This record gives sequence, structure tokens and C-alpha cells, in this order.
Amino acid sequence: MGSKKNTQTEVVATCDIKIGKVEITADRILSMRINKGQEVTMETVHTMLIFIEQQGGGKYLKLFIFEPYADVSSEVKNFAAKSSRI
Repeated sequence: MGSKKNTQTEVVATCDIKIGKVEITADRILSMRINKGQEVTMETVHTMLIFIEQQGGGKYLKLFIFEPYADVSSEVKNFAAKSSRI
């Protein structure tokens, strides 16, 4: 009989944000789910960075999950292109 591997990991912290939800897992994956029709703004980015600092900082694999019609503002795209923080 084969064994079934559990591919899910424990969520250790969550943060509800105006446009969705952020979760951090035990294996240092930060996932941000953006609700339908919402836009990631610099306010969203700052909220995410504060949340990361509250969890002890450090580096995470970041996974952004966009529902239909969700988007990223031009300001965030420019910031991400120039910054190593996200």
C-alpha cells in the first residue's frame, strides 16, 4: 500500500486586508489572495510589509493569487521593479 503525502502546510499567521487576505505558512510561504475586481495599491504593499515585520521579518516565497479582474496599480509595478523588499 502506498502512503499519501500531505502537501498542505500549517498556516501560522493570517491578516485580513481591505482587498483580500494574507497568510504565512510554517515553511515561509506568504500568500496573498486578492478578491475579484480589487487592485493592489501601495497601501496594500505597506500593510503586507508591516504584517511581515510583525511575524519576525525575513524572507518569504511570495505567492499572489488574483481572482478575476483583480489588478496591480502602476505605482506598485514601478516600486516592485526598483525594490528588493517585495
